[in-house]
Amino acid sequence: MTIRVLRLYLQYGDKAIRRAMSLTHFGVTNWVSLRLKDIRPLLKGPEAKGVNIVNIHFFENRSRCEPCGWYRRMNTFEYKLVYDITSLVDRDPVKNTKGLLRIAAESCIAAPWPQVRAIGIVLQNPLDEEDVRSLKRCLAEWEMAVENAKRDGTVSHLN
Repeated sequence: MTIRVLRLYLQYGDKAIRRAMSLTHFGVTNWVSLRLKDIRPLLKGPEAKGVNIVNIHFFENRSRCEPCGWYRRMNTFEYKLVYDITSLVDRDPVKNTKGLLRIAAESCIAAPWPQVRAIGIVLQNPLDEEDVRSLKRCLAEWEMAVENAKRDGTVSHLN
């Protein structure tokens, strides 16, 4: 298997905040996945056998985060860390994403698997103007898709 997806999860106890952040920020997953295509050969290998997803979980407090750090779970490499998620509320999702990607890059570079470290190297590159435009497009498309799904009743848990 080859790692194909990096997901950033904002794990906050307050459902309304978690839902609002997911509506505006989870679209970054599609954008990051497009960036991983260029390094696809580096994302497979014996260490990543059976793994196709990397998840990074940002928790609002340590009690929900234990144990912090890297581990493997079924078909994913997972990383948990404590982060002040409320600092992201009511801020520009693009600016938030830049900060979250910087943290994700640092975390990936410190991972025990070479495939995840390769993702960190890609993520640590600063975003140029085209990256920012494509990120804005991806986040807007995600928000529109969620709104359409809510209107159609196919994701009632986001209402």
